[in-house]
Amino acid sequence: MSWEPRFPLRPPPLPEEALSSWMARLAAALGVQNDDIVVAGLDMPVLTDDQLDVQPPRTLLTRLAARTTVSVEALRAMTVEGYVPLLIDQLTPAPDLMQIYTSQYWFFVRPEHRALRGSPELVPWQGSGPPRRWTCPGCLRDDARLYRRLHWCVAWMGSCPVHGILLDERPGLLGAQDSAQTPTRVAHSDLLFLDGLTLQAITDGTVVLPNGRRLHGGSWVRMVRAVLEELGLTMQEAHQARNTLRVFWTTHGLGYRQGLGRPRPFELYSPERQRLLLTVAGTALRMLCAGQIASRSPWAMLLAPCVPQDDLGSRPVQPGGGEHNPWESPSRPTLGVLLQQWVEVCRRDPTSAAHMRQWLLAGSQRHADPAAAVDQLLTELGIPLPPVVTSMPALPL
Repeated sequence: MSWEPRFPLRPPPLPEEALSSWMARLAAALGVQNDDIVVAGLDMPVLTDDQLDVQPPRTLLTRLAARTTVSVEALRAMTVEGYVPLLIDQLTPAPDLMQIYTSQYWFFVRPEHRALRGSPELVPWQGSGPPRRWTCPGCLRDDARLYRRLHWCVAWMGSCPVHGILLDERPGLLGAQDSAQTPTRVAHSDLLFLDGLTLQAITDGTVVLPNGRRLHGGSWVRMVRAVLEELGLTMQEAHQARNTLRVFWTTHGLGYRQGLGRPRPFELYSPERQRLLLTVAGTALRMLCAGQIASRSPWAMLLAPCVPQDDLGSRPVQPGGGEHNPWESPSRPTLGVLLQQWVEVCRRDPTSAAHMRQWLLAGSQRHADPAAAVDQLLTELGIPLPPVVTSMPALPL
C-alpha cells in the first residue's frame, strides 16, 4: 500500500490531542486503518495506541512527518514523551528518579527529614503497567470532532474541570451517542480546584494561582506530586506535621491515610485510590491558597494570599470558627505572615533582597549548589537577584 496526504492535517495549537487519536482521524480521511498507515505506509511494525501515545519510535515520527505537513516536533508533542523534560524528567525508569522528582519541593515535611524508603523504579505519574485509558464523557459528547486528550493518559488528574465530572475508564474512543449514555459522577470541588490548575500547567505551560501569581507549569506538577508524597507518609514519618496532615483527611470525614493501606508510591495505587489522594491534595493546596493553613515552607508562602500593604498585623481568628491555622495566635502575627511581608519588601528593596539571599545561603549549606538553589527560589518568588560582589575594590593609599 502507498498513500500520500490529501490535505494538511495539523494538530491543535496546544499539544492536547493524543497521537493515536490524530492518526485515527488521518486514517479515516484516507479511507484506511491505523495499522495500514503504520505497516504499509511507514514500513513499521504494528503499534498499539499506548505505544503511539507514550513513546513511539523516532523513526515512525520521522517517516510520518515526511509524508504529512506536520513536523516531528509537533508529532512528538502529541505523545507523553512531549512532556519531557518540562513536566516529567524522563520516561526511562531509574533508581533515584522518583526520589529526585518528589523532593524538589516540600510543604509540610522537609525531604531530608523523611526516612528513605525503597521503591521500585518508576516514572513519575506513570504506573508500572500500561497507561490508563480515561476519558471525559462530557468532552466526547461536546466535541465537534472526537479526539482523545493526551493528558488523560497520565495520572495527574482525576476529573474534568470543564464539565465538573470524574474521568471514566474507557478503553476505546467513544462515539458521541455512547458518551451521552455514559453515566457521570460529579467531582469533589477540591479535586476540581486542583485539576483546574493542573490543566493550566499541562496545556498552557503556566498556572495562574488564586493570589494572582504566575507559576511555571513544570513547578506546579512537581509541587502536586510533592504534596501527594507527604500525604502518603505514615504518622511516624510525618513527625510534627502529622496534626496538620490529619486536617486534610478529616475534612473528608476520613482518618489519617484512611483507604490507602500500606505505604507505596502514588503511581502504584489503584485509580480510585489515586483519585482519593488527588482530592485530599486538592484540599491541602486549596487551604494553603486560602491562608487557612500556615506552613514554614517557602513554596507554601508562594501559594499564600498576598498580604495588603496596609494590613501588616495579625489576622485574628473569627469567633465561632474561622480559619484553621496551627501556628496562628490572635495576639501576634504568624511566622508565615511575617515571612510573606518580608518577601513583599524584598521585591521592592534590593538591600533587603541581598539580606534575604545571605540568610537563605546560610541555611542551604547542605545543598550541592547552595547559590544556584537560592537564586532559583528567589526568582520563583519574584525577588530580583542582587548583584554578587566577588572581590573587594582596592582601597586608596
